[in-house]
Amino acid sequence: MLTREAMATRDRRWRRLGVVVIGGAALWLGVRATREVPRPLIVMPAPIVPAPVVVIEVEQPPAPLPLPASLPAPAPAPAPDPEPTLVSAPAGTTCPRDLATIGLPFAIAIPDPAAVAGEAGEVIVSATGCAIATTTARGVVASFDGGQTFVARLVAPGTLSQVALDADRIAALRDRQTLGIEHADGTVVWRALPAGLDPTMITGLAMGGGLVALTYRSEPRSLIAVSADDGATWRTEFAPVDGLAWVSALAATRIELTVERAPPDSTDGGDGWQERYAARPGRLSWRRDEPRASSSWRYQIVGDEFWGCGGTAKLLAIRDGRTATVQRGIQAEVIPFELAARGSVAYVVDRDHLYRLRGTRRHDLGPLPMGEVFSLHTRVDGADTFVTSFGGHLLRFTPQGGWRVLN
Repeated sequence: MLTREAMATRDRRWRRLGVVVIGGAALWLGVRATREVPRPLIVMPAPIVPAPVVVIEVEQPPAPLPLPASLPAPAPAPAPDPEPTLVSAPAGTTCPRDLATIGLPFAIAIPDPAAVAGEAGEVIVSATGCAIATTTARGVVASFDGGQTFVARLVAPGTLSQVALDADRIAALRDRQTLGIEHADGTVVWRALPAGLDPTMITGLAMGGGLVALTYRSEPRSLIAVSADDGATWRTEFAPVDGLAWVSALAATRIELTVERAPPDSTDGGDGWQERYAARPGRLSWRRDEPRASSSWRYQIVGDEFWGCGGTAKLLAIRDGRTATVQRGIQAEVIPFELAARGSVAYVVDRDHLYRLRGTRRHDLGPLPMGEVFSLHTRVDGADTFVTSFGGHLLRFTPQGGWRVLN
């Protein structure tokens, strides 16, 4: 039988053995857990569902029908007739310093004068400035820069007549019923003619100094109408004496009138004479304009000899109340003869030559490039050069530049 001490010793030994057994077991389990291989994780993808197929039907346009092989291509539209006298706007308004270089030499512009067709247009020049115009089959073309550029003016249906020029305006009658006025900048006004007057009796249209004047034939005295507002209002007055009258000069403060007088028993105009009158445009109270003593010459063609079926004329030079005969035996219906004068500057076309008048003498400037021509329209422009027309063209002569074609 064991004693208490022996039993206590035994119990202590078993407890120690239990602790050793339990610790070894725990150690073994820990080592095994660290050596165990993890199982692989298998991920299954989600099933792919195909997208629905949408079918869109587009209706195709029908193919064009082929053209027949025999169908010809359409012909191009014909080009409009050219306007040889027109240039693109804007038109010039500055006068050139040297007129001798304006335009083309005649020989270059018109190499064959005999082939030029068409009637010579009327030549219109301004008393001041450098405006120049001519009439054509299509209307009126004008230049306000001495012939450098030309533009059609007063373009409207109808026939234009009685064209007049100022430095910056042009006027004309349309169908002898309406007055048209166009400024250099293109501003146009159309006015009714003076009420109560017969438009078919108009014999002249003049411009100058911002004024417009109309002359009417009436018996026994001509009638003059003057407007200072482009034809909006008119002042009228009869000529001071009997005879055919016309406005020979027009300025802002003075209007000059020339009256062709004839003896009471004259039937053919023989032995006629001219009288000059002047008035202020605002009053039209005429007074005799006696020629003043001047060293400048002026020139005039008057009748000379008459017979039953015709007659001749003579060219006079007048200065200081004295008259000298420059040339006699003029028969313009048989031999071409034209006088172009402005103040003391005058030119004469006699047969096929151009002459400058100086005093009582003629100075030959050479032959006309187009030869002998009847019924030339001739003028002296504001620069004292000779201007005429030929076959729809405006020509200018200067001693430095010779004959030049402007349009």
